[in-house]
Amino acid sequence: MKKFKVYSIFMLIAFLIVTSTSLNAASTNITGSASVKTGEKVTVTISGSQIAVWDINVTYDNAKLELVSGKTKIVATSDSGKNENVTIATLVFKTKIAGSASVSIDGSISGEDKVKLAISKKYTTNITDPVAPPPVTVSSNANLKRLSVNVEGLSPAFSKNRTAYSLNVNENINSITVRASTEDEGATFYVSGNKNLVVGNNTVNIVVTAADKKTKKTYRINVVKSNNPELSDATLQSLVVEDISLTPEFDTNVIEYLCNDIEGNISKLNITAYAKNEKAKVEILGNENFKVGENIITIKVTSESGLVTKEYFLKINKKETPIIEKEVEIYEESNSIKSEPAGIVKFFKSIGSFLKRHLLVIILSTICIFEFIVIVFLLLFIKNGNTPINPSKKNRKSNEDDLDIIDCVLPNTRRRNLSNMDDVSNITNIKDIKSNKEEILESDDKFSEQDKLQKEIEEEIEKNF
Repeated sequence: MKKFKVYSIFMLIAFLIVTSTSLNAASTNITGSASVKTGEKVTVTISGSQIAVWDINVTYDNAKLELVSGKTKIVATSDSGKNENVTIATLVFKTKIAGSASVSIDGSISGEDKVKLAISKKYTTNITDPVAPPPVTVSSNANLKRLSVNVEGLSPAFSKNRTAYSLNVNENINSITVRASTEDEGATFYVSGNKNLVVGNNTVNIVVTAADKKTKKTYRINVVKSNNPELSDATLQSLVVEDISLTPEFDTNVIEYLCNDIEGNISKLNITAYAKNEKAKVEILGNENFKVGENIITIKVTSESGLVTKEYFLKINKKETPIIEKEVEIYEESNSIKSEPAGIVKFFKSIGSFLKRHLLVIILSTICIFEFIVIVFLLLFIKNGNTPINPSKKNRKSNEDDLDIIDCVLPNTRRRNLSNMDDVSNITNIKDIKSNKEEILESDDKFSEQDKLQKEIEEEIEKNF
């Protein structure tokens, strides 16, 4: 019995060891790229170790991933039906937008012992927007680096910013060879008009196209074909513009010039131009009706033979005319006055005009001053204990009668009430009344004289006016 127990315990331990080994050996894994860019594809691999049977579900972030190939439900058994290391599934996703996206698996796996083991794994990838490549800068340079011909006499000396040149050739020259190169390697140029030269003027064009295929620049060579240089001479000997400086300074072989700006009120320039050949014809075109901005004046020279012409160009910029506000002084004059008066008459007329414009103000001011004087006068009378007295003759007589009555009554009043102290003030008042009587009589006389004088003035005014 004791041996049986020991054997049972041994078998149980062996079973647990075997079972534990089987469970621990079976496993799964999910792998893929750690980071991808939007629009790219990412491959996710699900693998198993020491498994014989699997039943797995796949889920993913469909907002950021799109399943291109593979299945989301995987149920299968290994080929031998025994524990193996196998690739359970391969899924391909296309990334949609930037962010963190995950693919998860869950389900169960088992080995050949058929013991199921639950699984749950997740794979995460980081999706980023692709870095935009730096923009390709396409050159707009359409300048020539070099320009020459197979015949001597090209003038003036080449400059990439100078586009007009001249060349004289004999009548036996039918074509010229143009040699040129561009500043930018991506630019190209095309030459025309350098073959089948005719007697007289010929124009050779070198058109440069920049790498951007949009910017173009044309260089021109005026080729004069003639055996008689004098008859075909169409160049200027001198060119002068009054009050205007030329850039560069005048040269008979330079045909393009820049002028300093002119004011808005200038409509024509004083230009003096003489040809080398006195019999050549010189015409000045475009030297009138300047517009605001750039204007081009052309000096056209025609050779004595009439077969050769050469043009010189003046580029000039006209400024806008400033608007000047002028103050206008308005004078109010009578319609009857045809000429402006002078001297003292003009002075009085201006005073009369002033009074006429401000008559109401003057009247109101005068009334206010008069009222002020009257108020001051009344205040002074009240302050001195007096009241205004009407100086008319009618009132003067009544005042005299009142004063006489006071004189008659006063002696009896003194004798009766001399012992009374109030008599002192009565006597004082009576003396004041007598004094006022004398002042009133004197003022009446003055007023009479003033009335008489005023009456005489009024009569004199009535006679004269």
